[in-house]
Amino acid sequence: MSLYVKWPDANECQISSNIFGNRSRGFQGVIDAIDGCHVPCKQLIRNPHYYNRKRFHSIILQGVCDHRGKFIDCFIGLPGRMHDARVFRQSPLFENMSNAKLRFIPRQLYLIGDSAYPLMINLMTPYKDNGHLTVSQIRYNTKLSCIRSRIERSFALLKGKFRKLKYLDISDFDLGNKMIAAACTLHNFIIDGDNLNIDDEDYLEEQNLHEIEQEEEEVQEAVQKRIYYILQISYNY
Repeated sequence: MSLYVKWPDANECQISSNIFGNRSRGFQGVIDAIDGCHVPCKQLIRNPHYYNRKRFHSIILQGVCDHRGKFIDCFIGLPGRMHDARVFRQSPLFENMSNAKLRFIPRQLYLIGDSAYPLMINLMTPYKDNGHLTVSQIRYNTKLSCIRSRIERSFALLKGKFRKLKYLDISDFDLGNKMIAAACTLHNFIIDGDNLNIDDEDYLEEQNLHEIEQEEEEVQEAVQKRIYYILQISYNY
């Protein structure tokens, strides 16, 4: 795994930053996207911690992917009930990012995540919608959501390619963690061999791709609707 799932060097970070910047038309300095993914698993007797908020038992995979959809960092094995922010704070990635002396990520570069993650110098998150966001804040959230979907596509591709991750019917969770790690490693191995393109929809399950696209369309529609009402209210006022 260490050969294929590894943090990018300075040159690779700059390439990701340039590509993410072009895709977002404004976000400069983005090198990777982070999120958590639930891998359904068998219920452990007398262990409720794996029963998550989505009402099934799961093992959490925290993944960070680059512009190609490759996993450059994986943290595997915490129970499904745990919140994404808590998983992140227990991961080696958080420890490295919090160490000022280490300078794990240059200050001008950063990851992007959803609102479950803490805002940090090297981790940008959306504004929390309290009903009073400005137009600029809404646009920021929309652009961030569009490029953050890269990690969602990576997870969809991972589960679509390695269907064992749809449900781990095993009692040995150490083995389960190794199976998840193996899938992430093979995912990168295939991408490195140019045999898999995350932007090629044929590799994604139709249901997962449809859900992602539908979610993005709903966000765009809601943002436009909110902007319209903000402008109407301002005009009438």
